[in-house]
Amino acid sequence: MAGLTGLEPAASCATGKVAQNLNACYGVAYEFPKPACTLATLDGLYIVDATGYNIVPGNPVPVPKTVVEFLTFNGDGTLTGIATVVAGGALRGPEFLPATGTYTVNSDCTGKLFSGGITFDLFIASHEGRLHMIQVEPGMMLAGEAKRVSR
Repeated sequence: MAGLTGLEPAASCATGKVAQNLNACYGVAYEFPKPACTLATLDGLYIVDATGYNIVPGNPVPVPKTVVEFLTFNGDGTLTGIATVVAGGALRGPEFLPATGTYTVNSDCTGKLFSGGITFDLFIASHEGRLHMIQVEPGMMLAGEAKRVSR
């Protein structure tokens, strides 16, 4: 193998996955570089499924909520979307409620989404075209996954 002078592969090595073969056949640990994320990483249309609870002051029972939405990340830190929200078993606002917002992306594939006074922490699986998000306001618990459906 080029670059591994003086190393001979074990007789039982297969020619499969590079990182596994480097380690198993040559005793060399190799880790592929992690992708760096930018605003453009999220460019595209995503479908979001999220569930959680609202904690209402004075009410000891958490109110369940569910959100399904389309989010379009524009690749420049802005986004638009349409959502349907159900909380406590009732539709909240109109169906297909329009939304706008902004987002940030860090090179380690974390970020923030801001829309309608609500903030989410983002965890981006850039190579898979999806992200996980969790709401970070006190009294609000909503977490979900967004999957890219088109660019």
